[in-house]
Amino acid sequence: MSQRIIKPEFEVKSYIDNLKYAVENGAVIVFAEDRLSEKTKPMEYRNKYALADLFPDESPVDVFKRELPQLVKEEYLGTVPDDRFPDKDLWEFGKVYDPGGDVYIKFRVELMSIENYGNDIIKVVSFHYAETALSKEVFPYK
Repeated sequence: MSQRIIKPEFEVKSYIDNLKYAVENGAVIVFAEDRLSEKTKPMEYRNKYALADLFPDESPVDVFKRELPQLVKEEYLGTVPDDRFPDKDLWEFGKVYDPGGDVYIKFRVELMSIENYGNDIIKVVSFHYAETALSKEVFPYK
């Protein structure tokens, strides 16, 4: 696992603003439903399980369109390089759902330039119950 770094507070706020902008302007949301790294994890720590448990009657894309823009800097955990794309970062957040529990969320927002003529992309890598409780100490801006 890559080393987690903590981005400055203003960068976290800016990233969240970019996330909201992307969702509001029709970003394509790509979700890694079945990850190889999840094959050995208990079912309750897999992406599909958390989504089905918390949002049983909704598609993952609809959930992310609503839930991701609601993230706040106080829920930021850190940033790690994407192992598959070393020049890209994945941003980690933790959110408490009641009822439900602590959910670990990891994603990347790619804002496309006007020259690329494409939609912005939000790649959601993780949305699963946290394997350990998210204590207040793990949030740098709480």
